[in-house]
Amino acid sequence: MPSVTYGTDPGSRQVLDDLLHETGIESGAPHRLQRTRYDTFDGLLHAAGLRLERRSWPQESCDDELVLTAETGVPAHLPLTDPPPSEPPRVLELSALPAGPMRTRLAAACGVRVPLAQLTLTSIRRTGEQPGPAGSPLLRVHLDTEVAIPGAPSANRTVLEVEELPGGEKLARRLRSRLERAGLRPFAGDLLERGMALAGIDPKGFEGLKTPALDRTGPALDGYRTVLQACFEAMEANWEGTADHLDIEFLHDLRIAVRRTRSVLGEGRQVLDPEQRRHLRAEFAWLGRLTGPARDFDVYFEEWDELTGELSPASRRALLPVRSELALRREQEHRRVTEALRSERAAQLRAEVRAWLDRPEIDVNGGRRALAGLGKVVAARIAAAQAGVLEDGRAITEESPATDLHELRKDAKRLRYLLDSFGDLGGQKRRRTITRHLKQLQDNLGEHQDTQIQADELREVAASLAGHEPVTAATTAAVEELAQMLEARQQAARAEFGDRFAAYDRPGPHRELDKLLTRMSR
Repeated sequence: MPSVTYGTDPGSRQVLDDLLHETGIESGAPHRLQRTRYDTFDGLLHAAGLRLERRSWPQESCDDELVLTAETGVPAHLPLTDPPPSEPPRVLELSALPAGPMRTRLAAACGVRVPLAQLTLTSIRRTGEQPGPAGSPLLRVHLDTEVAIPGAPSANRTVLEVEELPGGEKLARRLRSRLERAGLRPFAGDLLERGMALAGIDPKGFEGLKTPALDRTGPALDGYRTVLQACFEAMEANWEGTADHLDIEFLHDLRIAVRRTRSVLGEGRQVLDPEQRRHLRAEFAWLGRLTGPARDFDVYFEEWDELTGELSPASRRALLPVRSELALRREQEHRRVTEALRSERAAQLRAEVRAWLDRPEIDVNGGRRALAGLGKVVAARIAAAQAGVLEDGRAITEESPATDLHELRKDAKRLRYLLDSFGDLGGQKRRRTITRHLKQLQDNLGEHQDTQIQADELREVAASLAGHEPVTAATTAAVEELAQMLEARQQAARAEFGDRFAAYDRPGPHRELDKLLTRMSR
């Protein structure tokens, strides 16, 4: 049921007490309450219409529970058996929760992401109820004093919350009306939602790497810096979560930002300062190389059940030693990522980029085309990238080596990053249409290359494992069976390539790209 809160000041406290007394609501004994709201970094619970909080009553008996509230329906309560912590855990491990409906629902909503503490607030709470004729409460009122909300103004120390219960709609409206006539201003939400608003926390969470608004007639240097600013902000947002390895999506999103940064720097010749561009390309190439293996292992594990799903139960059991070795390597790679992200080199790179992006435009050096119109500069780069995709793709035959498809994949990535970064200058709808066609080709090329890499990695891990411990014949056979399945997928992707490329290399997509470039160049 909906709740409405009212912030009060010391002068209105007596008025408030008198009003509640007249209404017949007597507050109960005070209790110190700690509430922590949890959601994934990208707000998946909020997007699903759910709110998860942990309620603790420190200094009392082990009253500690999770409360899951949906937009409709009665809140679900899950008592926790461990004593309430003095500080709420930063991460809520779903696997540690008792099996049951709440854990199942949370796991379905969160996927691979973990719920993180968004806000913790504390207060001294008194609760009173107004019973109905049948004895069940129709209205519940919470008076919170000594409210502590990190990041919120200290003036909001006392808050009254009116919680509407089934059958008590008229009573709630009447009480709210009297409170507002007394000069109290309403907030549509309970204390936790009010705290989120006061602390400036958006329940939607991180919305990913944004495509900034650009001026196609403005200087190219300004446009490039604006795109790099968006990339850097996404990188910074995911930096600590990646370093702490909270969940695999932090590294994934950080790598997207790094790859796009590298692409924009690569296409920044004659726009960016040559020396600055060379230096930053080298540093972000380092960052891309060191995070790549960890992400590859993450994908391997994320797809493991699907990869092995067609194997017999005996073969899947035989692969357990290999999976354990993969897990060990994955852990080692994530340690390398953590060490690198917290290194002096990384700190210096972040500080340098931040200072460069914060510098006034007039103080930033550029290349020969820094002041040229952004749209014309980028249109020429996209046209060149498209020409490279078509030339290399048309040259591929059934006899072409796999390396040719790999080179085409790099060409397609170059074009895709340019479109993602600057394509909206030619129209967002048209850019989306073009990238949809391009993505279908990229998916095919990615399947072709990734399955081969996975097959090679599988055999290499098995050979390495055999070098320091006995490997059964069953494990060797299961490795080869899975590797051959991966190679069969690679061959299927290769057989499908001709149709995928032909679908991209058609007059329709070409016309759309030409229209985009024409508008971009105006």
